[in-house]
Amino acid sequence: MHFDLWDGNVFVANGPHGRQFEGVIDGERTFWGDPLAEFVSTSLFKDPRKAIDVNAGYAAVTGAPPDFGDDGMLRLSLYRSYLDLIMLIEGAPRGYGGPEHAGVRALATYDLNRQVRTAARFVG
Repeated sequence: MHFDLWDGNVFVANGPHGRQFEGVIDGERTFWGDPLAEFVSTSLFKDPRKAIDVNAGYAAVTGAPPDFGDDGMLRLSLYRSYLDLIMLIEGAPRGYGGPEHAGVRALATYDLNRQVRTAARFVG
């Protein structure tokens, strides 16, 4: 899993048959794991069930739609918590700070709290 897929990390170029995939950069968050984890960054702070194009692409490649049942939603909440923690922690070593980073910290903190509550509902 790349775990940091967004427009800025994907290269697309014009080719002889239209636009084509060229490459992906910025793989420091990459890990071998659950394909469902990729939905966290492709729908950052949004409901991945509503990412129609991403879900259709996933189904076209895997032959099945993504698992958004209770087990899948629990896993997504845990992966989202993980990304929220990364976003909160990485500011220090990357030198982020001040008011320009305060919004990201506030959003990641809010989402982390929400994801922990969501995960708790699934585990009882």
